[in-house]
Amino acid sequence: MPALPETLRVFISYTHDSAIHDARVLKLANDLRAEGFDGDLDQFHANQDWPLWMEKNIADAKYVLVVCTETYLRRWNNDEKPGKGLGAQWESRLTRQHLYESPAQHDKFVPVVFDRADLAFVPTPLRNVTHVVLAGGIDGLLNRLRNIAPGQKAPLRTSLAPVALAADFFSHETDSSDNLHDAPEELISNLFPVDTPSSINRAQLVRFKSRKGFYPLVEEVWAGLGKKGSPDVAYIVENGTVHSFDDFQGEVWQELFRRKKLKPDSPMPTADWSHAEKLADRNLYTKLLNQALRQHCAATESPYPLAYSKSMECYLFQAQADVPIGSLAVKALKSNASRMVFKAIADNRAETPGAIQHWQHEAFRWRWMRFDQQWFLAITPFWAFTGDGISSASRFQKRSSANMRKPEKNRAVLGHVMFWRSVLCREPDLIRGTSILQIRPPVNLQASPSIRDTDWFKVAGADERRDLQTDQSLELL
Repeated sequence: MPALPETLRVFISYTHDSAIHDARVLKLANDLRAEGFDGDLDQFHANQDWPLWMEKNIADAKYVLVVCTETYLRRWNNDEKPGKGLGAQWESRLTRQHLYESPAQHDKFVPVVFDRADLAFVPTPLRNVTHVVLAGGIDGLLNRLRNIAPGQKAPLRTSLAPVALAADFFSHETDSSDNLHDAPEELISNLFPVDTPSSINRAQLVRFKSRKGFYPLVEEVWAGLGKKGSPDVAYIVENGTVHSFDDFQGEVWQELFRRKKLKPDSPMPTADWSHAEKLADRNLYTKLLNQALRQHCAATESPYPLAYSKSMECYLFQAQADVPIGSLAVKALKSNASRMVFKAIADNRAETPGAIQHWQHEAFRWRWMRFDQQWFLAITPFWAFTGDGISSASRFQKRSSANMRKPEKNRAVLGHVMFWRSVLCREPDLIRGTSILQIRPPVNLQASPSIRDTDWFKVAGADERRDLQTDQSLELL
């Protein structure tokens, strides 16, 4: 029988305002324990060296919940009567000292209130920290402790420029029935269905107080195996347990098991997260999907690395030294074609001939979406501009990217989507590489009635007429 995963320690700092308040705090601690957190407070102990006990608990806890009330704030500010509330005053001093010595660790101290009116009593040093109101239950607190955002971002608008209808297409001078046809028209979306293994493998961290200590160890093991770059493993750590789609048979995992830094745990059904109705569980699944996507892109067998740029929040093809223009053979709309994936932009103002101002990269941003029980990778084609050809955003990024996307019409955006289909879906004989994450071609839709391009050509603007004429599928005069 596998041992229970390591739990996160949570210490509760509060004042004994009343018997009712003590009971509410006690219930909070027990509710946290029921959710898998090692909630602790003075009511669980007796006959302690209290100053030492408080100091040790604040130091060892992953999180310290500061239950804010008028009494707590008074003792925090040392405005209490002499000899009264010494415990809370001592905890306040310890908290102040931690904040003073480690100003970047505000995340450790979480101000909580049972009533929204008590927000007025949050101590000044904690006012810029995300607080939690417990009036509606502890779900918000659980998300805060698990570092899960309270909401989901809406998908970014695609780079498809708005299409203005031709003014006279459906005018009284034109019989609209002549322009509409029963034959369905195929519409290609930017939604790529994704499939993952049916189980998520798990392993427990051994002798790690936090996930922060585990990440450097994985990097160390990877480098010790003579590998370069980022470790080729996809995982997340939650409540002392490693979760991964990997089967743990790789060199990195086996070395961690050999060193007894991990202990095997029983796998869990992927559906526990992927099909969950709770936002918190779905967020954990998307975190794991993000790691799997990183691994998927890193495994792409092409002459140029496909990697993540943190500064621009996108995936792009990285440039290589002495290669001013990088191209890949991919499947376009109808046939294989060579496509530029990065290019050096010359600095015409530089005194040195051949100086590079910045680099232009084919890139994409993404969003995970679920419809019914199917998950999709929604991609937004993107032009990225770097200063180093790798990942650092150029100072021209915002303006240059906007200028590139502004003139792109539907067919250009469709070309971008088809390019990423070849890359992400592993088109045979083009982009190879194996991955646990299976990304399938984008969803196609059938729309009826439809409008033929030849009919639209008659009323399209000059720029769009040029775009349509370049399409060999149109048989125009």
